[in-house]
Amino acid sequence: MRQYRLSSVLDVLPVLGALACATAAQVMCPSPSAATTGPAALGAPALDGVEVTYEESQKITWYSPKIEPWRMVDFWIYPTIARSDDGARKLLVVIIVKDPSKGRPTSLQIEAGEEAWILPILDSEKIKTHDSGCRVTQTIFLQNQAESVQKLADATQASIALVGYQHTVNYTMTADDLANFRQIAALWNAPVLPPIPSKPIEASVPAGTVAAGEGGVTNPVSIRSSRVEPRFPRFAQGKRAYGRVVLGAVVRKDGTVGEIEVTQGAGGDCGFEESAIEAVRKWRYKPATVDGQPVDVYFTIVVDFVYRK
Repeated sequence: MRQYRLSSVLDVLPVLGALACATAAQVMCPSPSAATTGPAALGAPALDGVEVTYEESQKITWYSPKIEPWRMVDFWIYPTIARSDDGARKLLVVIIVKDPSKGRPTSLQIEAGEEAWILPILDSEKIKTHDSGCRVTQTIFLQNQAESVQKLADATQASIALVGYQHTVNYTMTADDLANFRQIAALWNAPVLPPIPSKPIEASVPAGTVAAGEGGVTNPVSIRSSRVEPRFPRFAQGKRAYGRVVLGAVVRKDGTVGEIEVTQGAGGDCGFEESAIEAVRKWRYKPATVDGQPVDVYFTIVVDFVYRK
């Protein structure tokens, strides 16, 4: 990759095309109050840590752990509840494998404490393969798994083996994995499932901060010498992949960067989001002010990744 530079008016970073919305005189980015969240039935959380989505084609409402879809992982396992419009519901276990070896999974072997059991993966089980991004993703849906979900919800530690591929996938479940099982099991055991929210939840700035560039609040100004270049993700290398990541970040009154969230991912399962966060965390700013006094602000930062030979 060669270094290049776009218009200095946009204050674009070299090499990877990373740019930050730094001042009103440069690039104006929307504030959180101007953000939209889409249809109420899509992605609206039913309760803390649980996300509710509606699949119109199947007339099914899904209740799943709220998970950042952009996180780069090789293996994922979580429970989800499917409720049809007629009120019938199922409890499934979803397994996600990235870049699997050859073969077809035939069973899931689970050890939780002193108990061990095997879940056969039948030919009738739904297995989806997605290969249009930077990685190949295989998703396995195990139907009617209420008993296994409850066992894992009750466990303090568990390990699993996904058998059938050329190379068996071994995985030790994390505390967060087991917490997801406890949360969905509790929801499954509830007498009534929460409804789909009737309206979108408006984006808001984190507690203790104000929106940059609004109501007399100035924008923070990036300190160029601190602006570490984002690394180009290894999964995107050689694939001519590119993308834009939009971050919402807390810029503290001491100029450091605090909490960061992805408000718009690049998609493609390439790792652009993690690379952007990793770099922006190291950036420093001349803080935003109100009446000349520095304040903590919520600020939009845009990072563009461009592949160049």
